[in-house]
Amino acid sequence: MAISRSSSPFISSAFSVWDITKSATDDGIIVVAAAGNGNEDLDDPYYSSYLARGDNGSIIVGAGSANSSRSKLSFSTYGNRVNVQGWGQSVTTSGYGALYNGGEHATYTSGFNGTSSATPIVTSAVVAIQSYAKNVLGIILTPREMRSLLIETGRAQGAGGHIGPFPDIKAAIEKLRDIYSARLHIVSNIDDTIISTESEFLLQWTGENHSGPISLHLLNSRNELLLISNDISSDTLYSWLIDSNITTGYRYRLVISHSDASDTSGFFTIMRKKPDQNTELLDQTNISVVYASNQENDTGSGAATNVLDSRSNTIWHTELSVNHPHSIVLKTSNAFGISGLSYTRSNEDIYGIITDYRIEISEDSISWDTVASGEWNADSMISLVRFDATWGNYVRLTSLASENGSPRASAAQIHLYIEPGYKRDQAIAFTTIPDTVTYGDTPFLLDAQANSGLPVIFTSSDTAVVSISSDSAYIKGAGTVIITASQSGDDSWKEAMDVVQTLTVRKRTVFIRGVTVQNKVYDGNNIAALSGTAQLDSVLIGDTVELAGTASALFDDKTAAENRIVTVNGYSLSGDDAANYYLQPLKLRATITPKPLSVIGIVAQNKVYDGNNIATLSGTAVLDSVLPGDLVVLGGNASAVFDDKTAAENRIVTVNGYSLSGDDVANYYLQPLQLRATITPKPLSVIGIVAQNKVYDGNNIATLSGTAVLDSVLPGDIVEPSGTVSAVYDDKNANSNKLVTVNGFVLNGPDAPNYSLSLPMQLRSAILKAPLTISANDVTKGQGHPDPVFTVTCDGFAAGEDFSVLGGTLRIDRIPEGEEPGEYQIVPSGVTSDNYEIVFANGTLTIEPKVSVRYTVDSQWGQNGHANSSPKNRKQSEQNLCCIIFSNNPVDLSSSAAHFRVKVPCQSVLKIVIYDASGDMLDSRSVRTNNKGESGVLTWDLKNRNGRKVSVGTYLVQVEARGLKSAESYKFRGKLGVVRRR
Repeated sequence: MAISRSSSPFISSAFSVWDITKSATDDGIIVVAAAGNGNEDLDDPYYSSYLARGDNGSIIVGAGSANSSRSKLSFSTYGNRVNVQGWGQSVTTSGYGALYNGGEHATYTSGFNGTSSATPIVTSAVVAIQSYAKNVLGIILTPREMRSLLIETGRAQGAGGHIGPFPDIKAAIEKLRDIYSARLHIVSNIDDTIISTESEFLLQWTGENHSGPISLHLLNSRNELLLISNDISSDTLYSWLIDSNITTGYRYRLVISHSDASDTSGFFTIMRKKPDQNTELLDQTNISVVYASNQENDTGSGAATNVLDSRSNTIWHTELSVNHPHSIVLKTSNAFGISGLSYTRSNEDIYGIITDYRIEISEDSISWDTVASGEWNADSMISLVRFDATWGNYVRLTSLASENGSPRASAAQIHLYIEPGYKRDQAIAFTTIPDTVTYGDTPFLLDAQANSGLPVIFTSSDTAVVSISSDSAYIKGAGTVIITASQSGDDSWKEAMDVVQTLTVRKRTVFIRGVTVQNKVYDGNNIAALSGTAQLDSVLIGDTVELAGTASALFDDKTAAENRIVTVNGYSLSGDDAANYYLQPLKLRATITPKPLSVIGIVAQNKVYDGNNIATLSGTAVLDSVLPGDLVVLGGNASAVFDDKTAAENRIVTVNGYSLSGDDVANYYLQPLQLRATITPKPLSVIGIVAQNKVYDGNNIATLSGTAVLDSVLPGDIVEPSGTVSAVYDDKNANSNKLVTVNGFVLNGPDAPNYSLSLPMQLRSAILKAPLTISANDVTKGQGHPDPVFTVTCDGFAAGEDFSVLGGTLRIDRIPEGEEPGEYQIVPSGVTSDNYEIVFANGTLTIEPKVSVRYTVDSQWGQNGHANSSPKNRKQSEQNLCCIIFSNNPVDLSSSAAHFRVKVPCQSVLKIVIYDASGDMLDSRSVRTNNKGESGVLTWDLKNRNGRKVSVGTYLVQVEARGLKSAESYKFRGKLGVVRRR
């Protein structure tokens, strides 16, 4: 069979295409493929990785000229891998001439070119040659034989890169006729197969024009000929029985020959059928592949199922991208005693030759037993691993590493060996039965499992004691038996060793029911009284057992004690089944209680809480109800305790310490004596705190200091004063020995209920006068101007109070009088207070001299209100930055104020003074600019400045600026006009 491909296997160089092609040629299919039209050089290193995969057996076709030159056409791909050429131009097809209608579905029906036309031409030659070989010569050429024949007999290529010869069908047929006219030919396809010893191989061969005997030899890997038969010429079919002693695990060839010709088969492998007497090769028809962790393809090349096709040229291999470990699981048709595995490696090491392996066997493909692991010699074609026979029908081979570190794993064949007649050891797990049971118990199940799953048989040594039916044991009577579990085995399992267990059947215990013994108070004897009707309990239905005899009952001692044993005697068993029963001796229990005695004649006294629960008794104690004739004496030292030490009314008082003595004291008991009395709380006082003196603050709240503690708290008691405590003076006014009342204390702590506290409590403290400072405020005026109004500032008033709480009249004097420039004292005095200690602080009046101002009044006041400025020691560029910007200049006298802003080059403190034409200072202030040297809007009130009214005229605004962050200093002036508009 020939397949023609018109696409390039190199340009479309997917490994899967290469694998499919090789799989086809390995199966005898001739593949003819186009080299492609890309003018690619296949010998270029670009294709080295693809070419490294080897020869996939295809015939690669290039495009040559359609004339006698047979030269490479310019577009054809070329190289040593291109085998032959075909016409790649002007190829006519079925629609030649008028038959071609040019329709949309008529492509390639007139003519076409390229390797697409060259490939079917070569394919036609292949078909013609193979037809002659098969029908005339009786042979079928392999893909590689066909390729070699085309190359050897073709017409030589002309110019251009290598595309191979043009096929010559006539020359090829003549070559075949010359070869096979006197040739021997092995027809049977044994190439790449795997056969076993002790099997029969039917060899078919052909030959013509030969004389003499035809011998058959086996050619081993060392090229040594091993004689099989001297003459097989009697028939063209020869049955070769493969000797069991032949060396296995290697590749062989068959050679038939006579004096004129010979033929050699392809490689095949022989493996041993029976490595030893107890091991046999399992036919692969009994094996299937059920799992592969990875495979290149599900079918065909690389598929896992290839390991069972008895051929060495079809393999299972994993994908290149998946690393170890890789696993393949085989399943046998039945479970066997599997004792060996042989691994046949791939002929191609690119697929990964397994070196490190692990072999596991399972019965259910869930639980696996590792039977072998190790390393294989990658040079051996077949590696056989022997191990102890292990029962199972799943075998898992895991590849842990491959030759040369390859991530892939592959196998051409995997064979399994079994141990014929192998029987597995069988063991019985016999679930433990009780050592003893009791007559009358219900049947119980016997449970034993053989690991083979075969049924287990149970037997009893005495069926009168225990009888067995299937897996149930029935109790028949009292005694001892041996129960045996056994399993005889079958074709797959050996007989199991018996497992035995011993069982004792005890007599059934019966009890006397229906009688009781009565408790009694001590009365001086051990006679017990029974009541009720005696009956047997637990007798099985159908058994005859009766109770006989007359009963009597005695305490074990006459003295008083709880739960004394009472022994009942006189009963016995009778009846036909009495031997299987045991009468449990009847022992009952009853109590002889001591006779109670009481103490009379004493009382408990009330007390104040004292930290303990001790109580005081009064009166004379005596016993009542002692029986005549018994010697019982009341003794000991009595003590009494309250039920709790804490304060409470009508508490229980328990009296202890009394004791009984005398010969008969054990037969009596003294009843607990309880009385009642009251524990009253202990009174406490709070100490450790004082009321602090305070400075007058306008309220009567007092402050406490110190740590409040309680006096007279008993040692060990935890009682603390707590609560929201308040303290107040009798009024808020300052005085030295004022009364302070304290409230709010409460008792807290675990022992607080045992104490009482009296409130309120009273202390003494002083309210001191508060300091009050009255300070005269500093003022400034110009020389010759009237004094401004003097004011004071008060510091120290209590919250909510002001000057109105003071007595007297405030007076403020200037000392001395005068108008010369300089500083004068402003002295306050005159006010008084009972709650304040007043301190007067003088202020300062500063009189500034008149300033002689000389400037020329300029009729031009500057554009946009900028005044002329006169900065010193500054460049002209900085002078332009110093300006007074008026919002209204001149300003109308009827306006309330003049508004202006000042700008200097840097952040500064501005001292701004306004003078009139005579040099008198009318206003003075200090202003801080922002970081850009700009002030806010400044206002000069025209109505009244220091008592003087502003009139129409020209006024001088003088600015002195000092930089905040540098030594910058600027002085400049501006003129402001005041006019009257009508």
